[in-house]
Amino acid sequence: MTHPSLKFLSIALLSSAAFACTDAPPPPSDARSDRDAALDATAFMDAMAVDVAAPSDVAPREAAAPNDSSCASVAAMASVVRRPLDVIVVVDSSPSFDRPRAAISSTLASSLIRALEAASVDYRVVVVGGAITAPPLNPRYFSVSEGVGSTDLLRSLPGYLRRTLPVLRRESLKAVMDFTDDGWLPSGSVLGTRSQFYMGMTAPDLVEYFGTMEDRRYVVHTVAGLSANMPSSAPWPPSAPVVNGMCSGFAANPAVELQSLSIETGGYRFPLCNFAEYSQLFDAVAAQAISNVRVPCDFGVPMLSDGRTPDIGYARMQLTLEDGTSSTSLPLANMAACGDGFYPVRGVSSDAGVDGGASSSSDIVRLCPSTCARLRADPRASVRFTFECPPG
Repeated sequence: MTHPSLKFLSIALLSSAAFACTDAPPPPSDARSDRDAALDATAFMDAMAVDVAAPSDVAPREAAAPNDSSCASVAAMASVVRRPLDVIVVVDSSPSFDRPRAAISSTLASSLIRALEAASVDYRVVVVGGAITAPPLNPRYFSVSEGVGSTDLLRSLPGYLRRTLPVLRRESLKAVMDFTDDGWLPSGSVLGTRSQFYMGMTAPDLVEYFGTMEDRRYVVHTVAGLSANMPSSAPWPPSAPVVNGMCSGFAANPAVELQSLSIETGGYRFPLCNFAEYSQLFDAVAAQAISNVRVPCDFGVPMLSDGRTPDIGYARMQLTLEDGTSSTSLPLANMAACGDGFYPVRGVSSDAGVDGGASSSSDIVRLCPSTCARLRADPRASVRFTFECPPG
């Protein structure tokens, strides 16, 4: 099952025919187009597949003749596809939920919406259920009136999400924040089960917008009566186990089943009782969502049909911006050499590769910070990488 964060942004890789270097003399300059011929294949690389922990920066290799197994000529076209973001805030509409609703009203605009605006992402915020004070004059904010309770919430949640479909985008990442007291009863939870939720999400209209269990386009965040992390302003991450303890100051159950759903979808969990710290929760949710829809600046190397991978030391990049200006760059030695352009990084850990069954390379090309910023600021920018045989 693919983690949702690995599917929120796609980079299309178009490649063409590769040629192994031989002992024949180098071709004349007018035959260079043969050496630059492209490999006829189309592949899709997950944008978030690169784990950039502790890579080693290396300079391009000298143009000495490598062995045949590392010599290939392949052109790869990386086109940026910017995925929109829809944040859905599900809020209990019962009278007993006045305090959480007031806390949401006071921080939604100042934290969540402010962060999304600052990141220049294509976002919408949709509140379904209890009435929330709307941010002033924001065309990206929508409110859906719906009676939302906590009893059987997991069974009912697909129906609440269906009510938001008219204002959602099919291709968007959906970040669902569920505020609930878990149908507070001293005897325990009346929330329902994850299987009821997943069954409801198999309806064709919801699959069209939210995807499937194998290819989710949503993350669920839990705000319920669980006890706080340390520090209390930090949400529980998806890697932390279910929290059985209860927070104090408001009657609410810890919503164990909803927590498990958040863990499975990569979402955060936060105490409903921490009204004064909702801003930190909204900041964390915004930061995660922004990272999942933001244009990447690391690019993996496409694998050839015979299983070989081109050498990143002989890469060439062409950056084309919306106004038609284009620049071509050869690899720099490392990040310290950056002005504009890119540099190779070898030995990077990767947990996902090129779709279609091919495994990913351990080497990547990484854009310099200034080039990355230009790419992210231009909605129509494209990057073309060509990986070639060394001269001679």
